[in-house]
Amino acid sequence: MSSAPVSNSDRTLTVTTIRVTVHTQGFFFDCDTRSSNHASIFLIAGPSKSIRLNMIKAGTTDTMGTYTETSCPYIQSVSSLHDIDVVAAPGLTVGRFLDVVHQKGLNKYELHYTGVGCRYWVKSVIEAFESAGFIDPSSPVSASQVAHDLEYNYTKNNDREHDPIRPGKFV
Repeated sequence: MSSAPVSNSDRTLTVTTIRVTVHTQGFFFDCDTRSSNHASIFLIAGPSKSIRLNMIKAGTTDTMGTYTETSCPYIQSVSSLHDIDVVAAPGLTVGRFLDVVHQKGLNKYELHYTGVGCRYWVKSVIEAFESAGFIDPSSPVSASQVAHDLEYNYTKNNDREHDPIRPGKFV
């Protein structure tokens, strides 16, 4: 099963969990001791259904991020090194979450000059969800905990290592 564009029926699904996933991108050089990471958001809408919100650098010379919304037939990414699960406020649909991203202009993002910036983008989107009341007040994980966890690099079979977030900017 493969991922697909978000459909109108996907937009009506109820979100139960907002999952922030830190993915491995592997090691770029033989001498690397830490995995390169990428962060994205999965809106969990069933036992095997999620909508992935992602900001990527599509080309090697790109400075603008490319925003994607993808319907996925899974809730756990095979490239995940660290997941942070936030309980969604009850009754909210995928469409409501996607609308916030567009209404707040979070889909238009210029990367940090070094070409990174996904962690700052994820942090900003989660903060927007919190401001919109989309995080259940009883959630054991808050937006500030997500921000804290995003301040680290994760590598399989190693302790996490502090790696400050380098912000891009919304345009």
